[in-house]
Amino acid sequence: MTARFNVRACVPRVDVNGIYVLSTTGKVVTTPTGEESQIDFGLNPFEWCALPEAGVLIWRVRHPVTTTEASYPVNVVIPNGYATTVPSQDTQIGTNRIPVVDHHNVQVIGSDVNVPVDTGSGSPVVGGYTEHIVWFNKPQGIFRLLGVKSSNNPTPAAQGSNSPAEASAVKSK
Repeated sequence: MTARFNVRACVPRVDVNGIYVLSTTGKVVTTPTGEESQIDFGLNPFEWCALPEAGVLIWRVRHPVTTTEASYPVNVVIPNGYATTVPSQDTQIGTNRIPVVDHHNVQVIGSDVNVPVDTGSGSPVVGGYTEHIVWFNKPQGIFRLLGVKSSNNPTPAAQGSNSPAEASAVKSK
């Protein structure tokens, strides 16, 4: 549960009373004990706490994944109180890690979030920074990318079969 504070943080919006805008504050690749490597993106704790319990926002991913990180599962690190969410290896005390999921509730991977960049060139690649529309629910710990299908999604709809609406139209013929 995220605590409410008397701090008056201003969360940018696309327009007046419109969609919130939240940018990443950092990125780190972590390898929890006995698990595979994961990508953790940080969020501004003051902006996160100022958001309502549920809603829609534009998530600006300002930290591109590398070609080696493209297959790692993606999480967002959200604050408990004033804890920092600029991630660093094994120092995320006072934070929670929430998996970033697609519309079928399957965790997305790095290449689903943004275009992987080659680490050899050393310079940012156009397209390495992306924006996504996200539905979030703080109490339930949901951070869902709208309009993104995870490359790891094993559902039949992800394999190019008919949608439920298309399937019912075919049956009625």
